[in-house]
Amino acid sequence: MRAAIVAGVLLLCAAPADGQNRPPRELASMALMLNPTGNVIVVSWLAVQKATEYELQRCEGTGLTTCTLKTNPRVTSGQPLQVTDNVTVSGTYLYRVTAFGSRGLPIAQNQVAWVYTAPPTAVLMPAPTGTITPIPAGPAQLNASSPVPGQIQLSWSLVAPAVRYKVVRGVVGAAGEMELPAPVNSPYGNNAYRYIDAPVQFRYTYTYKVYAYVMSGTNEILTAPSPTATVKSLPFVQVSGLAYTIIPSVKSPGNLDLTMTWNAVTGAEKYIVTDKDYSYVQGEVTGPRFTWIIGTRTSYTMCVGVQYPYMIREPATEPCVTIKT
Repeated sequence: MRAAIVAGVLLLCAAPADGQNRPPRELASMALMLNPTGNVIVVSWLAVQKATEYELQRCEGTGLTTCTLKTNPRVTSGQPLQVTDNVTVSGTYLYRVTAFGSRGLPIAQNQVAWVYTAPPTAVLMPAPTGTITPIPAGPAQLNASSPVPGQIQLSWSLVAPAVRYKVVRGVVGAAGEMELPAPVNSPYGNNAYRYIDAPVQFRYTYTYKVYAYVMSGTNEILTAPSPTATVKSLPFVQVSGLAYTIIPSVKSPGNLDLTMTWNAVTGAEKYIVTDKDYSYVQGEVTGPRFTWIIGTRTSYTMCVGVQYPYMIREPATEPCVTIKT
């Protein structure tokens, strides 16, 4: 009982019964479990003492503020304490279970979040229409070698209906390929199925592929490439064994006949003899012997260098000899 004086009158009031007209108290916690399988999730919980029914909400969206009631009517204490839900959109979902007492007031609550990632969606594309033209096979074999320093020789098996061929070259360790000039007949022996690539750098290893062009009606079609061939040039070889002799000249009295000899170099197109003192080419010969009439000055420095086909030459490393008269 409690007393109060209102307008001079004493009033006696009964104390409120337990649970009535009191400020809301903090809800008790409850055990809550999630069991997801793909996009289907089973939310279950343990019974709460004195609870008569339960309510499940699912919240989603920005801030998880869009909530949907998933139990209508509520689950009673005599039913299985679980709810099956499914989602289709990737995102974070919050499941909140509230237990209610016999007077319909909440007595316990808990919530748990679940992140769902939807599988990628397959997009069905319409089948292509039109006629698919198969790519003809290219040369079945491609051989590459370096018979002479500074050049690469290619040969390949013929493609019977081919009207012409395309040769591409790459460098090992570098990106990209370049198309070489078309194979044509040449003084050096190039033809439709033999190709010499020159001059090439001595420090690189090259790759080659050959394509064929075949006719399809009035159109040319490029075939598939040949197998790739990889090759490096032979190293440059200068002359060796350079020697000379001098005798009094018979044709030019008072002067000297100089004869220079050296070892022949395989693959050399010619030899170039220079007077190093005057940086002057004295002569070009195809064999390992050179004769020249010289004066009787104190000395001459003579150099002999190799020139391979395609004017491949390295003057900086040509051997020289000092001729003393």
